[in-house]
Amino acid sequence: MDGRELRNCFGTFPTGVTIVCWFDGKVQNGITVKSFTLDPPLA
Repeated sequence: MDGRELRNCFGTFPTGVTIVCWFDGKVQNGITVKSFTLDPPLA
């Protein structure tokens, strides 16, 4: 995914808030974030 395509993808979020969740094998965790970035970008 090139940088322009990534920016276009991020630009489709209707708000600046997203929820990130993960499970570590014992406990389910989650956070609400206003801004995020992937480095390096994932396709």
